[in-house]
Amino acid sequence: MPVPAIAYAMLITAAQPVEPAPAPTATQAPQAAAPAAAAAPASVPASRPEADVPAMQDIIVVAPPQPTPADPFAHTNVQVFKFVRAMDGAVVEPAAMTFKKTVPTPLREGVRNVFDNLDEPLIAANFLLQLHPGKAVETLARFAINSTIGWAGLFDVAKQPYINLPRRPNGFADTLGYYGVKPGAYIYLPFIGPSNARDLFGGAVDLAAAPLRWVGGPFKTLYWQVPTNAFTALETRVEFQQHLLDFRASERGVYISEREWYRRLREARIAAHKAGDHGAPVEDVESVAATPAK
Repeated sequence: MPVPAIAYAMLITAAQPVEPAPAPTATQAPQAAAPAAAAAPASVPASRPEADVPAMQDIIVVAPPQPTPADPFAHTNVQVFKFVRAMDGAVVEPAAMTFKKTVPTPLREGVRNVFDNLDEPLIAANFLLQLHPGKAVETLARFAINSTIGWAGLFDVAKQPYINLPRRPNGFADTLGYYGVKPGAYIYLPFIGPSNARDLFGGAVDLAAAPLRWVGGPFKTLYWQVPTNAFTALETRVEFQQHLLDFRASERGVYISEREWYRRLREARIAAHKAGDHGAPVEDVESVAATPAK
């Protein structure tokens, strides 16, 4: 950071050698030093306390993200990110916070449980692809319990301690990562947010294989898709609010903080699957992703 001109001049002046005062001649008697009390009026202290001197504050400058091998489209991603965040601040965030205040939490959690329960067969299929038949059986058992005793998934009975079948998210992108497929370029997209080449492809496969797409009937009509998609979008935005507040408070900038959070989340998910039949529940994966990168 450049030094201001006046500070630079002061530094130059201080660096110059100071000529010593001429010694008093025989005819000149040295003056007696004035009393310290007479150096200043009684109302002004002789020395200024250090507390009165304003301390210099550090100025933190966050440079714009530059393209890297993991984020080669950084310039384009940042522009999309700025547009998305502007729309979020103007429309999405107020709508999500109103949704949170208006809809009771038990109702929101219940509907979210229903949607999560509908994904369980697809999660079980990916556990089979990852050669984890034990977790596939547990996932199907969780689906059966919540679909019956849990009233079509409205209540997550299976995660209770006396059953101990917590939700373990999985998808085709996780399966690709499990078998060593690299994430590829980081991509930030409208309506999707942070992603990468591998996750976009895996997400498309999951969407095509979703059980409700094969059931048909009312699940393919706009009367089902519009309200369910709107609910999912608002509920996802409510859950993301605390993360966004943390990103805004970060010295690294919101864009980089969100990118690194997403990277850690995906790495933690895939690492949990590679750990064997003891894959981590969703709560454990999210706690790993929330820790700052070293």
